[in-house]
Amino acid sequence: MKLFLKIAPRILVLLVFMVLLDAGVRFFYEPYDRNAIYTRSDYKEDRGNIDTIFVGTSQTYAGFDPAIFDERLGTDSFNLGSNAQLMYSSYHLIHEALTINPVKTVYLEINDASLTRAKNDSAQVGCFDYLISWREKFLTLIDGASNSIQLRSMFYGLRDIDYFDFSFLKENLTYKLTEGHTPPQKEKDSNWQYYTKGHIVSTSSYKVPSERVIKRNKIDWSVDKVQEKNLVYLQKIIDLCKEKDVELILVTPCIYKDFLTVDVIDLHNYVSELAKENGLTYYDMNALKARNTYFPLASYRDKTHLNQTGAETLSNLLCDLYENPNLASELFLSIPSIE
Repeated sequence: MKLFLKIAPRILVLLVFMVLLDAGVRFFYEPYDRNAIYTRSDYKEDRGNIDTIFVGTSQTYAGFDPAIFDERLGTDSFNLGSNAQLMYSSYHLIHEALTINPVKTVYLEINDASLTRAKNDSAQVGCFDYLISWREKFLTLIDGASNSIQLRSMFYGLRDIDYFDFSFLKENLTYKLTEGHTPPQKEKDSNWQYYTKGHIVSTSSYKVPSERVIKRNKIDWSVDKVQEKNLVYLQKIIDLCKEKDVELILVTPCIYKDFLTVDVIDLHNYVSELAKENGLTYYDMNALKARNTYFPLASYRDKTHLNQTGAETLSNLLCDLYENPNLASELFLSIPSIE
């Protein structure tokens, strides 16, 4: 006991030093145009007020516009979508949000990738940066993360950094030290641009895809590819929302019509049955009766991501459905059309 009391203060000092050093490395070397910086900052600023969240992959951060929900429904919403987000990470983002905010509604993206993707270390590390409470960060690290993921998540300095790129360092610090430090405006429409409250947009429009691109990127899904871990964490999300009396709405964002196959019907039926078993609302945007009218080519940035025009359409549709759930019978087919 005496030995522990003797070395404990030294261990604490070392940990504090490491945390401060890593914070310094992040400030110096995390690129000023990284969207996560602004998502994290806005999330911290709105902490304690958020009642609606959107969780999922890049299709979520591109497709759900909090500004429209807030204006139409009087919510205080936030978009927690991140690149290639795993169901594991979605669970921890939702768990944290329900702990630190008065969340009433969760929109969870569910699609072929969110059910079948087995592992993505970079996505897991990136999503860790969206967590803002030390408690949830700790819970995430001990919840089945590998040692390499734990270290890279905890310490920004262990990620791929060119410490001797002094021209970048100068530009990065110059921008970060400017008053306001707002998201930089991108010069090209094809780039993602941080908007607000986690929403990241593109103003570019998808061009007509070639036959080769279509053939290579058509949806390819089967129930055999579903990962058990994803189902475990999906069920944990469902149970958590029920426990906290939070409405959970499952949403499958649409993809451009040329990339649809009969697999999208099997996926729809699989998720519909899952939603029915758990008493959940499920909206499959690929099953809209007028899908191609609502989401023409000009609504997409690429085959799976909506641009800002498409995001406005999707967000307004979901607001309509929230205000009047009975609209679903008018808007949706029983199964998606692949024409």
